[in-house]
Amino acid sequence: MVQDRLTNGEKYTFLGKNFADAFKFLASVKAEELEEGKITVNGDAVYALVQKYTTKDPSEGALETHKRYADIQVILKGRERIDYCYAEGMTVKTPYSEDRDVAFFEMKEASRLLLEAGDFAVFLPDDAHAPKLSAGAPSDVLKIVVKVAL
Repeated sequence: MVQDRLTNGEKYTFLGKNFADAFKFLASVKAEELEEGKITVNGDAVYALVQKYTTKDPSEGALETHKRYADIQVILKGRERIDYCYAEGMTVKTPYSEDRDVAFFEMKEASRLLLEAGDFAVFLPDDAHAPKLSAGAPSDVLKIVVKVAL
């Protein structure tokens, strides 16, 4: 797991071409021009999901993991808490779906991130994460999740 400011995104291009493409795309994003939905960056290798939502109570969260893609979760407006922990030994809530590249797990004690506008976090396959959680009070969020093929 990595947490940083989007202005430092170029520091993570050493992770490979797909990450370099993802951070180049993110550097060009203008929040006011975004609409919810999918944006293709580099075919199936790198794509982005633009999301708008109100954060939810942490008791409603579920930890998730992915196998084929890493997530770069970027907050453009609002703030949210993301809980995260190592995925090994967790209790499966919803088994892995090959089509959706996601499995869900029961919530457990986990570390917490607070992401605000301009922050990002990278989650790799062993990083179970529960996004969209309220950090004290509900917040209206504009977020891009960039899916980076591994």
